[in-house]
Amino acid sequence: MTLFALINKWRLAIVGCCLLWTGSLLAQSVGIGPMAAQQTLVRQTLQAIYNNNPDQADGLINRLDMQTAHHPAVDLLRAVRLHWQWFPARTDDRLRGQLVSLLEKTADETQTQLDKRPDDPELIFTYFTTEAMLTRMAYFDHQTLKSVGYAKKAYSYLQKGRAYRQQYPDFSLSSGLYDYYREEYPELHPVYKPLVWFMRSGDKQNGLAQLGIASKQSLFSQVEATLYLTHILADYENRASEALPYLAQLTKQYPNNPFFVVRYAEVLLHAGRLTQAIPLIDSVLTIWQPFYRQIGLLLMARLKLAQGALTEADTLAQTALQKQPKDEAYQAWAYAVRARVAARTNQPQQARLFYKKVLDLAEYPILSTEAKQYLK
Repeated sequence: MTLFALINKWRLAIVGCCLLWTGSLLAQSVGIGPMAAQQTLVRQTLQAIYNNNPDQADGLINRLDMQTAHHPAVDLLRAVRLHWQWFPARTDDRLRGQLVSLLEKTADETQTQLDKRPDDPELIFTYFTTEAMLTRMAYFDHQTLKSVGYAKKAYSYLQKGRAYRQQYPDFSLSSGLYDYYREEYPELHPVYKPLVWFMRSGDKQNGLAQLGIASKQSLFSQVEATLYLTHILADYENRASEALPYLAQLTKQYPNNPFFVVRYAEVLLHAGRLTQAIPLIDSVLTIWQPFYRQIGLLLMARLKLAQGALTEADTLAQTALQKQPKDEAYQAWAYAVRARVAARTNQPQQARLFYKKVLDLAEYPILSTEAKQYLK
């Protein structure tokens, strides 16, 4: 297995999972590039994107295009806008096709400029983030070879960006993710330890610290840094309570983004804060899109389980499993609910069956560890 195949096997946590931190390519106030000179306009654009206002975002992006003489980062912002229309449901093939085409075009244009200015920080991160997004798109479609190819292109730029962290705090996001997952993944999957000895070592605590810096100090990547930091705290480190203040701020700053509400509700359930989770779950259930209806049912199933309403929890989880789209991470949670119900109602064979499903689908230790312990 090559280095880059290994990175892909890690869910490309270092590369592919960094799906849309466009801000990372746009320097802090100390920057001198064309995008850095338009900080206020970029900030307004990202606010519109994350607050689920694509029409406003399009107008701001067009203004940026004129102000920066069509810098490649502007097309990357367009891609981020498309991504948040396509994600998290990921069911619109038309949008997906537009997104991939735009990303490939942006990568080609950026590479052409990098050939002339190989040390330009804005171009480095435009190219890296574009390839990272393409990696993630291929990962979603289980296109392993494509994922590896995109990751291979992005990896060297990830390492090159470390030198800019002090001047550009946004670079702390990529470095933080690398440092955390470089150590975490071999711990979870010891079979890969011999394959990473030649990679630059990481440091999980330093990785978390860098993500914290990016979530607070970066000008453009605060949202993505916050999402990844809270994901790691809740789903890998089992420290959900520490993630809650970050997610509360996200939902306050971007009240029109239902995905942030879902994440906040999920982590509140992780932390046992049922009373706070209830109104958020109720709000998710009112959203008409099928994805959010499905996730609302799953969140309600988890809530009912925590409240001791086992039959209702099992019924809701079963219903969620029958809904489209079939997102593996959420399916794993639905099977976990069913497994816990079966275990508590003296149905060990059913519990084992469901926990095996959890192991097949779960990507994060918060569920896989529980399933492994039961199946011992």
